[in-house]
Amino acid sequence: MATLSLRDMIFSDDFQPDRRHFHSVLQAWANSKHPQAARKAEECLRLMDKLSAKFDSCSPNEFSFNHVINTLVYSNLPGSIQRAETLLLEMQSRGIKPDEATYNSIMSNYAKSTSPEDFRRVEQLDQERRNRGLERTAITYTSLMSAHARNGGVEEMESLFQEMKGRYMNGDESVKPPYAAHVLRLQSYSKIGDADNATLALSEIIANSNQSGYLDRKPGTQEFTAVIEAWARSGRPEAIDKAEAGLRQMIKLSQQGRYKCHPNVFSFTAVLSAHGKSRAGLSADSGQRALAIFNQLKKLSEKDPKNKLLRPLFVTYSNVCLSLIRSKDETAAKTLQSLLNELRAKDKEFWVASGNVSYPVGSIVHELQMSKIGNKNELIQQFEQLLTATR
Repeated sequence: MATLSLRDMIFSDDFQPDRRHFHSVLQAWANSKHPQAARKAEECLRLMDKLSAKFDSCSPNEFSFNHVINTLVYSNLPGSIQRAETLLLEMQSRGIKPDEATYNSIMSNYAKSTSPEDFRRVEQLDQERRNRGLERTAITYTSLMSAHARNGGVEEMESLFQEMKGRYMNGDESVKPPYAAHVLRLQSYSKIGDADNATLALSEIIANSNQSGYLDRKPGTQEFTAVIEAWARSGRPEAIDKAEAGLRQMIKLSQQGRYKCHPNVFSFTAVLSAHGKSRAGLSADSGQRALAIFNQLKKLSEKDPKNKLLRPLFVTYSNVCLSLIRSKDETAAKTLQSLLNELRAKDKEFWVASGNVSYPVGSIVHELQMSKIGNKNELIQQFEQLLTATR
């Protein structure tokens, strides 16, 4: 509609277009999420070029290019980032200076990748912008943090976070660490199983989300779950106890209404993953502890059957199975058979939601082969048959 209205005005005898009109149209396309938004934005930019021969006020500037680059980057269409790079070169060749927004748009796209080439391009763009005298902004820092974290540079990520935070604490409001940077830091530590730093990162989010803090929102289910996942991945002897404590904390805080951190299937599965992965400190009751947590999730799901985020997935079941197999529980075989019966009764929606189950089934079969469970061969056969039936 914005494009149509502008076209009508352009061909009106008493109308003189300028950049403001085109920028309104470009912004409309950027916000539209239309599949053709990127192409339409480029067409609008070329129309500005065409009209600039008659109306100097229509000549594109850095804001015009930024609108188009931003639309391209967030379109996620094949070749969009290459088109954005082409426009960056065009800006430079025309003497239009790229600003923070120009670089941030392109860098943020490359920062989502684990490709070494894309990582190097992020660093090149950062150096290029600094050579132009442009300071790093909060968005720049977050993009760089993401690029380093995705490419194994967690220490570099932490250094960038501390640099940004230090500048903010020294009075530079332009680099106030955004919530996204805090969460990125938390999730990065969680993914490598650094439970201590993940816990610290969550503590800092909590501290900075209170009334005297600078964050505009409080942590929720995803952030609290990330710490439990960190413990599950840590392989430390206390992982099970810490994961269970994290789940209890979520339940308590959500019941108090202090945080919207109601545990979901991923929270419970993370705790069960700590049980399933642990080989340290397993006792006769370890399998039953995992089963109790699993049953707690099932009760919540039965109480709220429409809530898909409370429905156990196959990986939830598999971690209970692994914990039972590794424990010294004499009733493990009977419980495993009961779980198998439940799995056989699951509908297509369950298996679609669970995704590829080859790896977790393989882990269960391997652990059974190594176990001393009496009817393990029969159980192995049933799990293998279950895998075949899901393919």
